Amino acid sequence: AAVLHVLDEEGDGVFYRDGLRAWTFNAQGSLGEGGGSLKVKLPGAGTVEGFIGVGTKREAGFDEIGEVMGVDMKAVRKHLPEGEGFCVYYKWDVVKKSVTYFIGVKVDQTPGVLPDGMELVTAPEMDVHAVRHHGPYRHLGNGWAGGMMHGRAKQFKHSKKFPPFEIYEKESKGEDAVVKICLPMK
Repeated sequence: AAVLHVLDEEGDGVFYRDGLRAWTFNAQGSLGEGGGSLKVKLPGAGTVEGFIGVGTKREAGFDEIGEVMGVDMKAVRKHLPEGEGFCVYYKWDVVKKSVTYFIGVKVDQTPGVLPDGMELVTAPEMDVHAVRHHGPYRHLGNGWAGGMMHGRAKQFKHSKKFPPFEIYEKESKGEDAVVKICLPMK
C-alpha cells in the first residue's frame, strides 16, 4: 500500500493511505486510471458559508474508513434524504491508524429532535483553500495531497480554528462524484 505523510509548516501531519494511485497530470489537470477519469482542480482561496449539519461522529481505522463512512452516510440519508452531504475530519492518528470524523447532511435550521445516534455540528463562515475533486472517492487522497502541498508551498496558512472538511457537491457511487475539499485558512 502506498503511503504519504504530509507535514504543514507547523509540523502537523496528515496521513494518506493508498493515495496518489493516479497522480499523472495532462495539460488540463486531468488524471486517469484504467476506464475512469479523474480531475483535481485547485480553485484556491474562497469563502465557505457557515452551516448546520446533522450526522454521526465516529472513529474508524484507515483500512476500513471507506466502507464505514459509506455505512454512516447511508444511515444519515435514511433520516435526511435531502441536503448537501459533508464530512469534517477532527483527528488523524497515525499511531493508532485511525481517523475521527463527523459525516452528515447540511440542514436549513436546527431540528427540534435529532434522530437516534445523530449529533449536530455547526460550522462558522470561514476562508478556505479549496480543492475540487471530480471522480471516484477512492482517489480523494490525490485532492488532499494537492491541497496540503499548496500549504507546504506557502500558498496559504492553515487555520486551527476549524478542522478540514469535505463538501459532497455531487454524491455518486460511480466515477462522477464531485467533492470540494476545504482547508481552513488564517
